[in-house]
Amino acid sequence: MQLRTARKGPNSGHQFYGCSSFPTCKGIVNIQTGQTGATADTAPATNPTRIPRVFVSRPRNEHNQVRFFQSVAVASPVLEGLIESDLAEQALRAFAQWRLDFPIPSEPPTWNERQRHVFSVAEKILTRGRITLCSRSIETLFRKRFIGSEEDQEIVISDEMLIQPMERINSNVWLDSVPENLFYKKYLLNKFGVDFLRWVTPQVELTSLLSTTSAPQFSGRVDFLICQPNKQPTVVEIDGEQHHQQRELDGLRDEALRKEGYAVMRIPASELEGLGGASLSSLEEAFSDKEHRLDGTIRHNQKLIKFIHATKISHQVQLSILQAITVGALPIIDSSSWNISTDLNAAGWLNDNDCLFVVKAALDDLVVLLRNLGQLYSIQICTGNPKIALGAESSGIHLSFTGEAHPSLPTFGVQDVSIPFDIANSVFTSSSAILDLPSPKTLEYFLDYIFRKPTFWEGQLDAISRTLQGKDSIILLPTGAGKSIAFQLASFLLPGRSVVIDPIISLMEDQIDNLKSAGID
Repeated sequence: MQLRTARKGPNSGHQFYGCSSFPTCKGIVNIQTGQTGATADTAPATNPTRIPRVFVSRPRNEHNQVRFFQSVAVASPVLEGLIESDLAEQALRAFAQWRLDFPIPSEPPTWNERQRHVFSVAEKILTRGRITLCSRSIETLFRKRFIGSEEDQEIVISDEMLIQPMERINSNVWLDSVPENLFYKKYLLNKFGVDFLRWVTPQVELTSLLSTTSAPQFSGRVDFLICQPNKQPTVVEIDGEQHHQQRELDGLRDEALRKEGYAVMRIPASELEGLGGASLSSLEEAFSDKEHRLDGTIRHNQKLIKFIHATKISHQVQLSILQAITVGALPIIDSSSWNISTDLNAAGWLNDNDCLFVVKAALDDLVVLLRNLGQLYSIQICTGNPKIALGAESSGIHLSFTGEAHPSLPTFGVQDVSIPFDIANSVFTSSSAILDLPSPKTLEYFLDYIFRKPTFWEGQLDAISRTLQGKDSIILLPTGAGKSIAFQLASFLLPGRSVVIDPIISLMEDQIDNLKSAGID
């Protein structure tokens, strides 16, 4: 439990005890009256247990593949503000969820065991939370650049602040029919604007939306999933002539989706020829209000908004580059040969200098992370500094934030998405690992990177070092002396999962709350 101060509502200004998992917990206790607050509503039907699901959708280009992430990084005061806030769950999801479209390699690269260990651990560290902490280095640089002050300050965050406007996005995606293309590239774009496209995910696997009990009965994809915060998630199907012959099956699919909490709208292909009709009118009625259409001019001028989203983008850049390495588009040994171009400046909300600053800081920070992992795993990687450029380059890879593919370079396309449940992140697979005696300096780097703690306490360094070397330990320390860090940090620095056996539930909950405050969930 944490002592907090209510910022709004009938108890504004009063203190109360609340747990960091509210409203998924049972309630709160008012510090003045001792009365227990109302219990939280049950979770939406689309995610009754909050267990993340694998999400599968078609890539934007038929020659690409796609991964969906639910992981972004923020600075420590922003994370604290998010934990303290009572933001809508879907707004938090939409802030953290994004997709990465990238080429399928002609020949999958061959990595040795130690390199695979590094990839797996790097991805585990970067995706350790749905909304996690950036490195201390990134926070310091970005705070100075975008806020202009290194002093901690209380940050109050609203739903709208988390939604980055999309001033430019390429609507050229891989669809199956002329009516689907008319709906996505013409109707939605003209009727709702380019910023609305971030709420729309085409060609979603039906099994991604259904629970395990009903999913095996159905196969195929839904045409479009629309998930706008504070709106019911909606599946849109474009019905051509072929659907007249499968109405019974369509009805069963629709009923299964409705039971999961989705609205289902079927739009006859004939309505899209004239871009009008009863079904399209129903769609407009459901999504046409201006409540969540943001004033970009106001938001772009806010320092805090730039600070939040620049930090988020730096995290997306790092995971994109790590993906480029694992598929062989960039070499792992010599990072001085990395030539990376980007169209981030074309997204319209950061100027050219800020774009170069964000991407360079992200790359420098990633290189340091990988070098330290190389030292931990006794291999030399990432020698030299990468090269970054705005616009089109003739070699290397291209990072796209507008959906525009480079004509000749491998393009890694980043786009924010909105899915009505938590997405399960995957990590690069590898074998188990036993390490050489690690350097205390290297371990202190990871202690600070993950937990923001500069030095080890008594017993922690020895315990972690023994674990990384595959040795058993019994650690006897007083309450509050840092036993949890000993197994938590070791678990982050080894591939795979760790199982923790606790004697009492309250201790488990305390550890979960402490991890959450460090952006680990």
